[in-house]
Amino acid sequence: MDIHRFLAENEIAVYAAFDESDQSYTIVKNPAAVLSYYTLFNQLVLLGDDAYWSSVRNQPLLPQMWAQGAVRCCVFPVSPEKTVALFFEWSCDREEISSRCRALMKQLQEKIN
Repeated sequence: MDIHRFLAENEIAVYAAFDESDQSYTIVKNPAAVLSYYTLFNQLVLLGDDAYWSSVRNQPLLPQMWAQGAVRCCVFPVSPEKTVALFFEWSCDREEISSRCRALMKQLQEKIN
């Protein structure tokens, strides 16, 4: 899967993946999509607890949704070892954001597995 194309097609500003097997992050930024600020990214990725990423796969409602101002994030597992966070600013209502995030979660899970 071409992650840069995926980000561009879906207006995702930042893709962050945590791989539990080696405790590493993969972060890819889409230069065409801008976030107003990176506070939410900093809190979840740079300053976050690695245990959070592992706990996501045990959540009953996925993807998990985060918001801070106009910046949104959805977090979900794509494999037993990998959890992904997508950061974006979409100008649509909460129901559409939730629907789009569920579709993106399924798309990534199918491509990874």
